[in-house]
Amino acid sequence: MNKQQETAKPNSISQRDEPLVRRLTDEEIAELRRDMAESAAWMRAELKRRREAKDKADKAQEAQD
Repeated sequence: MNKQQETAKPNSISQRDEPLVRRLTDEEIAELRRDMAESAAWMRAELKRRREAKDKADKAQEAQD
């Protein structure tokens, strides 16, 4: 491929119709924050559940020993 063909690629940055990045709307930011808060709450609950299950298993193991 020669230099001229290389610069004529339709996917080159200079020929894109859309910007590479765009600013999020206020609604998108609010939705993202809600989603992140829900995910964080789920994560905390899941870690608590796993920790309690592990503690229960550890106590059962100690009782067998």
